[in-house]
Amino acid sequence: MKIEWFTDIQLEVGDPERSARWYRRMLGMKASPHATDEGRELHSASGLRLRVVLGTAQRSRQFRLGVHVAGRVEVRRWRSHIDANGGLANPITDTPDRYGFTIADPDGYLLEFYTETPEE
Repeated sequence: MKIEWFTDIQLEVGDPERSARWYRRMLGMKASPHATDEGRELHSASGLRLRVVLGTAQRSRQFRLGVHVAGRVEVRRWRSHIDANGGLANPITDTPDRYGFTIADPDGYLLEFYTETPEE
């Protein structure tokens, strides 16, 4: 058996509208017509569906969303995009197995933009 990829993620947040705006601005996600009073649904061009719903769940400090991109140039492009949109990303790190950076969303969920590609 093999899982090809995950398609849905749901995050409990303090303000679904604020989180939806952040994900649209930072990741270019599009709003879905499936909004409810409890939350918002967004989708990416790659098919990922993200739901941000009102909640108070305790998030693990280990939780992160990995955003794999195609090479170091793409990591730097994403970093520039996030900087230009007011994001507060951490510096790019370069380790033997990864090249990337992290940023926290408005509720503290960590996103890691990275590549495993050797130096270009």
